[in-house]
Amino acid sequence: MQSKAPFVAPGAGAVFQLELARPYRVIVAGDGARVEDSTGKRYLDAMSGGSMAATLGHGRRDLIDLVWEQSRRVGYLDNNRLTNPWQESLAAKLVDLAPGFARVRFVTGGSEANEAAIRAARMYHVARGEPQRWQIISPAQAYHGPTMQTLALTGRPGLHGAFGPYLSRHRHIPPSTDRFDATGQQALDALDEVIDQAGPENVSAFFCEPVSAASLPAYSPPDRFWEGLAERRERHGFLICFDEVVTGIGRTGNWFAAHDLPIVPDVIATAKGLGAGYTAIGAVLYRNSVYEAIASAVRSFSLGHTWDGSPLPCAVGLAVLGILESEGWVDHVATRGPSLRRELEEALAGNDLVGQVRGRGYLLGIDYVDPGDGRSFLPPELGVAGRIERAAARHGLLVLGTMPTRDGFAGDQHLFAPPFPTPDGDLGEMVERMAAAVEEVAAEVRDELGSNLSPGGGPSAGLRVLIVQHEDPTPAGFVHEWLVDQGADVETYRIDLENRRVDPIRYDLIVSLGSEFAAFDDSIPWIDREKDLLIEAHGADVPILGLCFGGQLLARVLGGDSHRGELSEVGWLPVRSVDEDLVPQGPWFQWHFDTFSVPPGGELIADSEAGPQAFVVGRSLGVQFHPEVNQEIMDGWVEVYRHELDDEGVDPDALLEETRRLASRSRAVAAQLLERYAEDIAGLALPGRRQDRS
Repeated sequence: MQSKAPFVAPGAGAVFQLELARPYRVIVAGDGARVEDSTGKRYLDAMSGGSMAATLGHGRRDLIDLVWEQSRRVGYLDNNRLTNPWQESLAAKLVDLAPGFARVRFVTGGSEANEAAIRAARMYHVARGEPQRWQIISPAQAYHGPTMQTLALTGRPGLHGAFGPYLSRHRHIPPSTDRFDATGQQALDALDEVIDQAGPENVSAFFCEPVSAASLPAYSPPDRFWEGLAERRERHGFLICFDEVVTGIGRTGNWFAAHDLPIVPDVIATAKGLGAGYTAIGAVLYRNSVYEAIASAVRSFSLGHTWDGSPLPCAVGLAVLGILESEGWVDHVATRGPSLRRELEEALAGNDLVGQVRGRGYLLGIDYVDPGDGRSFLPPELGVAGRIERAAARHGLLVLGTMPTRDGFAGDQHLFAPPFPTPDGDLGEMVERMAAAVEEVAAEVRDELGSNLSPGGGPSAGLRVLIVQHEDPTPAGFVHEWLVDQGADVETYRIDLENRRVDPIRYDLIVSLGSEFAAFDDSIPWIDREKDLLIEAHGADVPILGLCFGGQLLARVLGGDSHRGELSEVGWLPVRSVDEDLVPQGPWFQWHFDTFSVPPGGELIADSEAGPQAFVVGRSLGVQFHPEVNQEIMDGWVEVYRHELDDEGVDPDALLEETRRLASRSRAVAAQLLERYAEDIAGLALPGRRQDRS
C-alpha cells in the first residue's frame, strides 16, 4: 500500500539506501519535465530524473508502448551465444554517429561501460606484446562509478572509504580548473611527472570525462590540455578513454562531447542518455585500431553480464536514437544550450555567492564561493550546496548539489541538467526558481559568515534550537529551561503571528509545541506553513521533537494519521513504555482529545489506552504528552481552559495541587527524556553535558 509520507525516514523500510542518514523524497509520478511526490506536490525536474538519465523527459507514451511491444515479442536473450537484430542495428547506428569508431559492446550501465573500457585498454596492450602496461592515469577530482576498478580511477579518498585495500593503485593528476590552473599547463606538467614516476612503458590509458558531471559540474579543461594530452599519447603509446556516461547521446549538444574537442579518444563509454531513463543500457565504442589489435590476438573479448545486448534494452536504445534524430533534440540542445546558460548567468548575476556558471548544451554547473573574497571555498560546515538544494525543492525545483570540499579541488556546486524537450516556459521557471533558492540561502550565509563565527573563526559551538509556538498559553516551559541549561541558543517562532520563512537547516533541533487546535484541521491559517517546515526539516535530516499537537502533526507529515480519539486524557497519567530509558512511565501530564497513528518506518515507544504516546522516526521523536509543563504553564492553562476541565470532570484545584506535588518528579522524568532523546536519538552534542564531564 502506497504511503502518503513525503519522505522515507533514515533506517525505515526494507531498502538498503545508499545514504543511511538521509531521508529520501518519495516521487510517484512524472510527465515531461515535471514530477510529483507522494503528497501531490509537483516539481520541475532540472536533473532529468536525478542523475541526468531522463533526457527525453518522463512519461513518453511511444517509449512506454515500445517496452510493452518488445517484451511481448522477445525481451531477453543472452548474448554469449546468441545475437538479435536490435543489438546489431543499435551497434551499427552508434558507429554511424561516431566516425572513426568501428565496434560497440553493450552493457547495462555507466560503471560497467567504464569497466569494459578499462578491460579493452588492458587487452589492447597485452595483444600488442606489452603486458606490463596496466597503470591508468586520471584526474583526481572525478567519479567513474562504484565498481572496484572504476572507483580506483578517482583520486578522492573520501569515496574510497573502507574499500581502499581492494582498489588498484592508479595514478592521478589535479584538474586544470580556473581556480588553480586556468591554462591547463600545470595539469600537463603533473601528467609528465606521473608518467615518469610510473614509467611510460607501464601506462595503459588516460581516463577522463570530456565534460565533468557531478564531481566538477559541467567543467572541461582548456584546449591546451587536450592538445598536450594528444601529444603525450603519441609520444608514449597509451590509450585515451573518455567517460561519456553523462555527456554522450546529446547532453552537450553533440552526439558525443568528444566531437567538440581538439582530440579523438580511442575508447568511449556511454550510458544514461542511451536509455533516456526508460531502460538500463550502456555502450562502449572502440576505434578500429583498438578492435583490430585485440581481435588479432584473442578469440574472445572478455566476460560479460546477463543483460548485455539483450533485445529489450537495445530496442529502447534504438528508439531513443530515432526520436533524438527525427525530433531534432540534439541540434535543439546545441542551439538552446548557450542561451539557457546566459539566462542562468543573468539570473544569478550580482549574487556574491556565485563564482561561476559554466557548461555546454544542457549540462550546466554553478560554482559557489565565499562572498568575503569571491574566490575561496565556502566553509563546509555551512553545507551551502545542500541548503540550496533544499531551498530549490521548497520552490518546486529538483537540482543536484555536491560539496567535495575535503578533496581540495572543488567546493559547493550545483548541476543544472533539464530534459531536452523541456518547453521554454518551464526552462524559464527553472532558472527563476534556481535564482530564488540561491538568493534565499545567500542572504542567510552572508549573515552567518558575518555574525555566527566564534572568536576562533569556527562556527558557534552553541546548539541552535528553534521552538515553534502556536499561541500564548502554550510556551516551552521546562523544555526551554532545560535547553538553556545545556548552553543552547534558543529561538522562539510564533508561527501564529509571524508569517516568515524559516530555513530549518540553520538549526540543530526543532521543537514543535502543543496547541489548542487539532493537527488534522487544515483550516488553521498557519498549519500549512508548519507542515512545510517539518517536511523540509525531516528532508534535511534536522531532528524534530513534537510535543502533543507537535507530535500529532509530526506523525501526520511523515505519513501517519491524526484524528479525534475515542478516548480523551486529561491529568497526570502513566504510559506503557517499551524503552524506559528514553520514555519513563511517568506520570506525564496529558491534555488531549486527539490521537495519531505511528507513521511508516516509525517505532512505537510508548502507548496508553487512548492510543500511541511516543514514537521515533529517524532522528525525530513525537510524544502525546507535555514534558514542558511546569507550575506557571499549568496555572495559565487552568485559567484559560477551565471550561474543558469542567467538561471532563477534572477538579482544577486538585489538578494544580497535584502539579505542585509532582513538580520534582515531573522535572526529573522530563530531563531524562530530553537528555536521552538529544544524545541517543537526535545525535546532538550537548554543550552543557560536555562542561559537566570536563
